[in-house]
Formats: sequence, structure tokens, C-alpha cells
Amino acid sequence: MKGTSAHRPISREFVDEIKRRHPIAEVAALFTWLARAGTHLVGLCPLHEETIPSFYIFRETRSWYCYGCQRGGDVIDLVRHRLDLPFDEALRWLDQCPEIAPLPGAASAASAHGGVDPARALAARWSAAGQGALATALSVYTQALWETPAAHRYLVRRGITQEVTVRCHLGYCSGDRLIEALRQRGIPLQIAWEVGLLVGTARSPRERFAGRIVIPEVRGGAIAWMTGRLVEVEEVLLPAGPKYMSLPGARVLGGATSLAGRTAVLVVEGAFDWLTLVKWDLPGCYLGGGGLPEEATRMLDAARTVYVAFDQDAAGQRMAQVLARHLADRARFVDLPAGVKDVADLARCNDGLDRFRCCVREATRHPPALATS
Repeated sequence: MKGTSAHRPISREFVDEIKRRHPIAEVAALFTWLARAGTHLVGLCPLHEETIPSFYIFRETRSWYCYGCQRGGDVIDLVRHRLDLPFDEALRWLDQCPEIAPLPGAASAASAHGGVDPARALAARWSAAGQGALATALSVYTQALWETPAAHRYLVRRGITQEVTVRCHLGYCSGDRLIEALRQRGIPLQIAWEVGLLVGTARSPRERFAGRIVIPEVRGGAIAWMTGRLVEVEEVLLPAGPKYMSLPGARVLGGATSLAGRTAVLVVEGAFDWLTLVKWDLPGCYLGGGGLPEEATRMLDAARTVYVAFDQDAAGQRMAQVLARHLADRARFVDLPAGVKDVADLARCNDGLDRFRCCVREATRHPPALATS
């Protein structure tokens, strides 16, 4: 850290130094996952909820713009908006933040993605060493969940039962246990970087999922994916960052193992929507935002009917239409009850399952007209 005094005067030179030390792409990658889009980078906006990426990084002008919330600016503006800080405090937050750099020897693509190359991350994820790192992380997170009352209470408040917690291997990342556990098991920290479990800098590594409930995708004993949901309770010190954060590399269709042999399945938007389906013993999967995973086509093709129950906001409905165009006449929209934002909202209702089944029956009888554009 630079350790600059809070009383350092704000000069034009100081502002320029902050922008030089903290490139916009590297700072943005602290708050959201970025992918290449031509000469630019794109991701889900860290300033508002969305499922279709509209947040663009323009490295040549050291600027960003979100076409969803229509806000933009430079790296200081991003920190100011994301952390709700005045200009001078945003400057000093950046001044005290370690300079973000890719690991020594990492490919140039890693710098554009916050220190992790997506192709390398995917290869590392399925290597023997990568699976060892992921298994260690899951063991640490599972233990931490039961030792963190605030995280456990959060799940209870969301309507997630202990049976679902155990069945789905849920965990909690406290942010201070994984590195030591990896060292004790003789797993190099380098592989944890390549998989994406660690972020930050080589000198100051941080756990990607700190402060989050971790939902893994376990297939045949292997860990195919992890995503984390920020715990929103006063008792937990919340890190800066988006509500959801996932491993880098190609995404998977969450919960897809429940689809095998099913002729009718459900597709929901978020991880907690899917956990609700598990609680109700309904076959389904979740997309997790950011578009349709490549494997979704293959895994959904066997189903004759696919019920699409996405969030009731505009972004969720747009994503539902994207999926519906792929599924054609096999798709049915599930309109949730008035006042219900998503399937997860119903997990907290005693009659949630009955109400959801009524909606599914209505979707079966009255499939909506699908968009063709």
C-alpha cells in the first residue's frame, strides 16, 4: 500500500497518478467479471442488478459506460458510484488499494480479466491439481458455514433448509481460511490463482468468495463450478463487489444433473431460485445470469417441455425470451404471482410450492406468444 496521508492535498498530478496506477479494467474486475467484446471488455454492471451484460470498459480512453443505468466515467467515478463515496474519499480509497497486477508469467489476456485468463482457468479447473484446490475450498467453506451463525441465519431467512444445505454442499467463505488450508495440504497457491479461487495481487491475495454463501456444482464427485452470493446481514463485514460472483472461465448449467431422463423440466434464473426447486424436489436448473451456457443446448434438448420461470423484471424477461427462442415450441413461460419477484421469494412462504404449481399449470394451459425478433 502507498499509505498516503488523508491530508495529502488533491492536485491534478495526484489524480493523474491514481489513474495511472489503477487502470480501469483492473479495478472494474474487483467488482464484476469481464469478458472480451472486440476491442472492449463487457460484464454485468456492478451498480445495478441485471442478467444481460451492459457494462463496457473502454481501455483506450480509460473509461467505462453502462448502457443499462446510463452511467459512466473514469476509474475514480466507478469507485465513487460503487462504494458511494465522495470524490476525495474515492481517490484515497484507490491510493490505499494495492496496485492490481497479474501473476508473474501470466498471459496478457489475464490482465484484461482481472489477473485470470479464462481459457487457462477452465483448463486448471479440470486438472487434478485444480480439483484438489476446489475440493479443499469446498471443505473449508462447508465447515465455515456451520461455524458462522450469521451465514446460517441468512440461509434460514431465505427459506433454505438444513437438508438442502447438506444436499447441495453449500458453504460460506469467511475470507481468512483457504490459503492456510491449501498450504497444509501441500497445494500450491498458484493453482488456486489459476482456478480463480484467489484474486488481488501476488503479495496480497484475497479469497474470491469472501463474505458469500458458496453454491458449488458437483458432478460425479468433481466440482464443475462455484458461484457465491453476498450475505446481506449486519453481523457480517461485507466486501465490496457484486451480489453474485463466480469462478472465471466457461460457465455451466447449474443443477443440470437433475435433468437426466426428464421429459419436463424447469429453468430458473438464479442460484437461490434453483435451491428453492431442490427444496420442493422439482427437477430444474439455473443459468446464473450472463447468457446461455454452451452446454445448455445439449442438456435441455432431451426435454419435451421446458418451463421458464425467470425474475419478473425486464432483464429477466428478456433473458427468458432469448431462451424461449432457442427452445421454440417446447418453451412455456411461468408467470409468478403478483408481488413475487422471483422463485426464491416463494421459498419463504408456507404455501409457496402450491402457489408455484398453480403458476406452472397455468403456463401449461396458456403458453405465451414468443418473440421472434
